[in-house]
Amino acid sequence: MAKVPLQKIRITGLRQHYKILLQELHRKGILQLVENEKFREASSDAPTPNHFDAFDLARIDFALRYLSPHAPKKGKLENILTGGKLIMPEEVAKKRFAAFAPQLESVVSECEKLEESSVRVRNELQQLQQKKEKAGSFFRFSLPINTPLETERTRSWVGSVPVAKRDAFIEALAKTSHLLDLEEFSTAEKQVFLRLTVLNEVTPRLPELFQRFGFQEFDLASEFEAFGEKTPAQILERIEAEQKRLAKELTHNKTRIEALAKHTEDLKITRDFHHWYKDKNDAEKHMFRSQRVFAFEAWIPKFRLKKLNHWIEQTFLGDVAVEAIEPNKKESPPTLLHNKSGISSFQMITEMFGSPREKEIDPTPGMAPFFIIFFGVCLSDTGYGLLLFLITSLLLLFGKHSKQARRVIWMIFLLGISATAGGILLGGHFGMTVDQAPAFLTTVNAAGDLVFRGQILDPMSGSGALSFLVFTFAVGIFQLLMGLVMQFLQNLHNRDYVSAFADSVAWFYFLVSLLLWALADQFGFDKQLLSYFALSGAGILVLTQGRKKKNIVLKLLFGILGLYGIMDYVSSMLSYSRLMALGLATGIIGSAMNMTAIVLGDMLPGILGILVLVLFLLFGHSINFALSMLGAFVHTMRLQFIEFFGRFYGGGAQQFKAFARVKKYLLFRS
Repeated sequence: MAKVPLQKIRITGLRQHYKILLQELHRKGILQLVENEKFREASSDAPTPNHFDAFDLARIDFALRYLSPHAPKKGKLENILTGGKLIMPEEVAKKRFAAFAPQLESVVSECEKLEESSVRVRNELQQLQQKKEKAGSFFRFSLPINTPLETERTRSWVGSVPVAKRDAFIEALAKTSHLLDLEEFSTAEKQVFLRLTVLNEVTPRLPELFQRFGFQEFDLASEFEAFGEKTPAQILERIEAEQKRLAKELTHNKTRIEALAKHTEDLKITRDFHHWYKDKNDAEKHMFRSQRVFAFEAWIPKFRLKKLNHWIEQTFLGDVAVEAIEPNKKESPPTLLHNKSGISSFQMITEMFGSPREKEIDPTPGMAPFFIIFFGVCLSDTGYGLLLFLITSLLLLFGKHSKQARRVIWMIFLLGISATAGGILLGGHFGMTVDQAPAFLTTVNAAGDLVFRGQILDPMSGSGALSFLVFTFAVGIFQLLMGLVMQFLQNLHNRDYVSAFADSVAWFYFLVSLLLWALADQFGFDKQLLSYFALSGAGILVLTQGRKKKNIVLKLLFGILGLYGIMDYVSSMLSYSRLMALGLATGIIGSAMNMTAIVLGDMLPGILGILVLVLFLLFGHSINFALSMLGAFVHTMRLQFIEFFGRFYGGGAQQFKAFARVKKYLLFRS
């Protein structure tokens, strides 16, 4: 059972039961609610007021983000094995939720206040630091900052000039007048800070000098207005005192944050429970409600309907009824996929492309084996494959994860096995050559040559690269033919027997005949006979590809043009050469990393050389592993989406979204 048949139902009952019913249905997660505008319009009862809305969830999420960095840390291994989730019995979670509920508002509110306070303090500290730097530049200015800089006979400026122009500036001033006073305070950030005093009659000649030498005037009174009649030295003391006070406030905030962080787990429990309550309250919008009765519609897998009926009859004793109904003419059911263990892990790949529509079959069973094989060919390294295999084995054996997470882990586990097998068959072992490999990986063949154990093809020597390319074309052709088989099954499923023959069987027959004809000389087939088969297949296509045209001439013309589709298959076949490219790239880059590490190690003496060699190997192979795995996944997925799905599959249906408890932080154990 790949694509689960769904049934639309209507559940009606007495109003007194709907909260309990919704709670249990939410816990079971077996149906998808359907919006019904008529129900909403006819409902005489407003939704129940609640405190479990998006705003409350956002506040809890904020508190969690704020406190999580300060929460007690779990061990890395424990965190990996649990996926970061809290594992506990449901009853324990309920008790902790109820116990923490009275403190929730105060904890969240204090987090908000602490965040606001910390942001304010940091901003003030930043501003004070800027003022401190400016005041420090004029530390030796002994007068209060609000002292007038003009007298009856003189005018003064406080400012700075670039260090590079200091001497030229002083020389230019001396040429302007000898009746001036210049005091330097400090040098910082390539600027000289100073005071200049001149007679009033000299003042008109200075603006041009200031502009030429980049003199910047500072208005200390305006800059430090908040500090009153203080000297820069006194201002510095005030600033430092204020910085200490603000630093204490930050320390106090940090202490309070660390104290609140002990509630992180309770906040996670509360967040999940609040989200579930919000889901149930939102579900009321889909329902008809009056003072005495309720009703709503939903989709449910057909195989679950009988059990649901029995449970409702036993629980509500006739006060609630389930009725199977027909969907509206324009209404399409959502899609729910269910495959056997292992294959189900690859449903996420299908769903990334788009769930199958009503008249489409689930392509996952046909796609999964190719995905596994292609990934193994692309990565093709025993070291990298074993790394995936061992990590996922540990997670599967000892980890506790949600069903969805276990599916992903199981998929990576299978891909790790495939990559290991690919590495054995192609001789990929951390990019090592036969001479570099340890003895247990090598053997001597019948010709007396040292080779890797289990290797059947060496793409790096002789005709190995060509053989590898032929292999990728072969598996590509096989998948393209399998696409026609999937198309045939889909047409049979939809009882479109004409298309099943004309678009699937005819093309399959023609392509296989053409392929056997091309290989006749190599395998000793009767080429003449196969040419007749190929021509007959072409004739069938000419007669059938234009069948939807009404005019006989157009039928024949479009039938002939239909043969051009062979070029599409050739183009698709060539796309599979990327398997060879990625398979070679993994080994070549790994080998290059090994060679570079050896050269670097030999350049340095003793232990230092060994340390550099090991560190570079770890770094290089980490990079190669990450890039090779990403490339293998992306290009394998591309071949499925474009070359395989393109033959028969469109996708795009609405995915079945169960009315169920989404556990972001919790994982219940019995």
